[in-house]
Amino acid sequence: LLAQSKSLLWLNVAGNNIDSEGVENFSKNTTLVTLIASYNLLTDQGATILSHNTHLRELLLSYNQIHDAGAINLSNNTTLTELNLNYNYIGDVGMQALKQSTTLELLHLSREQPPDFTSENVNTTFLLSQDFLCIRNIDGTIEFFNPAFSRTLGYFDDELLGKSFYDFLHPDDYLAEISIDIHQKFPIYYHENRYRCKDGSYRWVRWSSETRYNRVYAVGSDITQQKKIERELIVQEKKIESELIKSKEAERYAEAQTDFIAHLCHEIRNPLSGVVGNVEVIQSHLETLQDFFKSRYTDTPIAEQEKLKNTFNELNECVESMKTCTDYQQGILDDNLDMARINEKKILLENKVFDLKEAAYDVIKMFKAKTEQKKIDLNLKLPEEELIVKGDIARIKKIIINLIGNAIKFTSSGYVNLTIAIQEQTSSHTWFEINVTDTGIGMTEEESSHLFERFAQVGATVGGQYGGSGLGLLIAKNLVQLMGGDIKVSSKKGEGSTFSCIIQCENVTVQEKKRKSEEKILNQVSIIPSIFQPPKKLHVSATEEAFTFKPGKVLIADDNEVNRKATAFGIRKAGYECLFAVDGQDVLDKYNEHKETIGIILMDVIMPKRSGIDATYEIRKLEKEKSLPRVPIIAITGNALETDKKKAYEVGVDDYVIKPFKSQEIINKIAVFLTPPKEREVNLLDSNVI
Repeated sequence: LLAQSKSLLWLNVAGNNIDSEGVENFSKNTTLVTLIASYNLLTDQGATILSHNTHLRELLLSYNQIHDAGAINLSNNTTLTELNLNYNYIGDVGMQALKQSTTLELLHLSREQPPDFTSENVNTTFLLSQDFLCIRNIDGTIEFFNPAFSRTLGYFDDELLGKSFYDFLHPDDYLAEISIDIHQKFPIYYHENRYRCKDGSYRWVRWSSETRYNRVYAVGSDITQQKKIERELIVQEKKIESELIKSKEAERYAEAQTDFIAHLCHEIRNPLSGVVGNVEVIQSHLETLQDFFKSRYTDTPIAEQEKLKNTFNELNECVESMKTCTDYQQGILDDNLDMARINEKKILLENKVFDLKEAAYDVIKMFKAKTEQKKIDLNLKLPEEELIVKGDIARIKKIIINLIGNAIKFTSSGYVNLTIAIQEQTSSHTWFEINVTDTGIGMTEEESSHLFERFAQVGATVGGQYGGSGLGLLIAKNLVQLMGGDIKVSSKKGEGSTFSCIIQCENVTVQEKKRKSEEKILNQVSIIPSIFQPPKKLHVSATEEAFTFKPGKVLIADDNEVNRKATAFGIRKAGYECLFAVDGQDVLDKYNEHKETIGIILMDVIMPKRSGIDATYEIRKLEKEKSLPRVPIIAITGNALETDKKKAYEVGVDDYVIKPFKSQEIINKIAVFLTPPKEREVNLLDSNVI
């Protein structure tokens, strides 16, 4: 019926199993110009029949069984202009006849034989291939497969041949495969699916498929192992992502914990500062009262004298106990804050020139009174050569202080020795070995293995008997490691312990060493070091102009009345006049009113209305706008974090004091900027104090 169409111009019947008799009707069509009949069952007879059509212009008969006879008859057709006879059985005679045709304009010929699945070469390739080679028809029936496919799935040939490949698909892949078959627009396409093995398991296969003549020709490979690796990678990626989320949460928690500890320390430091200040006031007045009554002992009965002596002794003991408690409390605050900084990795090491010998002497002086009180020897052994290097002197002193403090705490008799030696030296760095040895209670091997853990103390009763936060050694270890070293302990129960650590310092230049040596000599010959010398430019916030070295009033800015009184007592006793501000705005008002007479400002950082940071910023701004002399500002705060300190320096403070502080500490800092006046008696109840 198709061949009888009166309007048919172009027809493609390739791959439809049309034989030689089947093309007879097409040969009689009078309108057909182009006929494509490749991949059919045409023989010489079919080619001869088609050669009689006088309307055909283009004829494609590749992949059939046309020999010389059929080719000769086609060459006699006088209307054909294009003929394609590739991959047939045409010999030299047939090819010569076609080439002699006077009407053919395009001729495609090839002697190569069409593929034959039964041929020995092709069959061998199929048998040996490790890839899967499969052919199925359009409805899914499996027509051909190689051994690699059946072997991998575990089936015999008759269990696959003639069956629908859909029966072996994983249920989750079924709809996707049908969708590909229906909507596929490209001749070659790639897809993946899972096939059920005979044992019930599934294997992943990646296919490269081509649809041709109502069949799907596919080459596949087993990617089960690859999919397994992909799944493992996805699981690992999710695990890493989960750990990253946990890490970030832990980081946020650590940051919040640090902020909480910093805030808590600030809240504790403020009242503690008041306690420390008032203890100093009480001690000062006790000394005054003792001097007063001593001058009148001759007029007092002996019984009354003894009573007064006992009273003063008890009061002095109370004062010393309070000082011990405040020092202990401050130590716990410092340890917890240091630990919080370490946990949050907020400790940044400084790199300044310092004398390690000088630092060691300073630490020994700190513990002299305590060792004399406990009647134990404190010895220092240093190398003969100079130990001027670069590093973080504050952190190194902290390490030594923690080690010596720990040794003294657990030593009731005998000695504590500090030894510093050069372990190794290169052109750029020097490694020092610091040993602290004691004759204290010692430890077992089991006890020393837990020594550097958080809150670790030897034995359950040690904390109660000896005190301490249990953080000192852990802080020392972390600081040592931060400096590229390590710390270890050797100990014997009942005999004592030795703590050894290695710290790395940078070598100094000849000029740096010379300057440090000269500075050391000047400090030794000065009667009152640094007070009568021109003041140093202290920090990066300082301007190029030097401070005016003059007497002046001290403006104390603090919203806590107790702290104002305690701070003012020591300062006024040293001979300075004081002004007072209760908040940041009050500071600005007092500054504007008394700027000609204010010599220095002690600025509490956290205050109502306006913070000390804001007030400092406004003062520096006014100085710049109105070309006013720079007034020194010392920040006084319970905030001990480096970030708070950095922020204060950025807005223009010149020094930074952390509460609680001793009166002498603040007086020494004031003396750097102001000419020290004569000391005078101070009445704490003076109304001008607040």
